Amino acid sequence: MTPSDDPIADYLDQAAILLNLPIRPEHYAEVLAAFRVLRAQAEVVTEFALPEHTEAAPRYTP
Repeated sequence: MTPSDDPIADYLDQAAILLNLPIRPEHYAEVLAAFRVLRAQAEVVTEFALPEHTEAAPRYTP
């Protein structure tokens, strides 16, 4: 498999192989679109800078 110009599609292809999770051709576009949304959401989270002294809570209480 050769890399394409779309790193998200490459990631999806490799993850499907590693997880032994076949993606039907008729579902591929929708799964790829979902991965694009997930990546955009992850960028929002990872771009939020936390202060150095921030500690994780030992237990989440809503």
